[in-house]
Amino acid sequence: MQTFKRIAIFLLALITVTYAFEFMIAQPSTLKILIKEAELEEVNTVILGESHAETGLNPYALGKGITVKGQKCEAVSLAHRILPVVDQYYLLKRVTDNNPNIKQVFFEIDPTYWQGKSMYYPGKDASAFPFCSIPDKMDYFKNILIKQNYNSAFFNYYIDKTSLFYVPQNIICKLDPDYIEGNEKAIKKIYKTNGVSFNYKYVGKGYRQGVKRSGKKRLPKGFKAGAVNGQTLNGFDRIADLCRKRDINLVCFISAIPVERIRDKDENYSAIHNYFDKLCKSKGVDFYDFNYIKTDYLKRSTDYKDFTDCDGHLMANFSKKQTAAFIKAYNSKNYSDMFYKNYNDAVSAVKGVKLK
Repeated sequence: MQTFKRIAIFLLALITVTYAFEFMIAQPSTLKILIKEAELEEVNTVILGESHAETGLNPYALGKGITVKGQKCEAVSLAHRILPVVDQYYLLKRVTDNNPNIKQVFFEIDPTYWQGKSMYYPGKDASAFPFCSIPDKMDYFKNILIKQNYNSAFFNYYIDKTSLFYVPQNIICKLDPDYIEGNEKAIKKIYKTNGVSFNYKYVGKGYRQGVKRSGKKRLPKGFKAGAVNGQTLNGFDRIADLCRKRDINLVCFISAIPVERIRDKDENYSAIHNYFDKLCKSKGVDFYDFNYIKTDYLKRSTDYKDFTDCDGHLMANFSKKQTAAFIKAYNSKNYSDMFYKNYNDAVSAVKGVKLK
């Protein structure tokens, strides 16, 4: 009996310490707030993707130009930087389980996250695990967590100099009444806590605008269809299957990136376009590549004015233009006429764009 009590006390102490470290070190979660918003009865559209999707589509503008089964488009973006595609599936399942009115998904594809080893980022608010139902938690553990190292699988935080630096801000943010209650105005405080607010302005519904260029540089990464990560592809397959089974209209798109990336032969953008165009056709879903769109529908200025960085996060004005082009493509009976058919035509169209 004494042995059992000691084991129980030890386990209780271990769990308490683990949760205490997670509370102090893990980033405050914007996802927990946005999930709550996406599950509101009036919401019928969800935007998925990584950081490019956060700046790429304005949910408020979508509501003025798109209807969903005769109703105004009420969209919330669950897009999140470094959020794996497979986690996006679990988030989508969670919100559609709880909100059957969701009948539309706009999925932004960032090819950068489709190659190489699938990453898991403990403590970065980039996991669907905390928000899954019990059955889905078991499925997530079996398919994802069990394949991670011990620390990542069992502890949702990562200790390093950077994470320790943010401990005071994390605690203040998590004890804020708005954060505890899941109010959206807490998101601005979260962005201020983790440093995202320096180059972006949070508008609402998961959407943030680029307002300042960071000067971030990016090394080209050649794309190869054979190097696509299996877990990522499986995540996309599950998203497409879930949408089909639940009568949800799925539209995929690639957000515009700087011209220098499209031109760079090492980037191999023609392979990117061809791969995802073929993949989306195989799933029977529409695909808009805004790097192939005709200049009549999306006119670029200089890269400096269009993007916050060389990676391709959109500035506010260019996001407005891309959202307008998205709405036009969505409402067009022959949206393919708005896009160039091949890489050479797409590159020639932006030949005169200056690089800075």
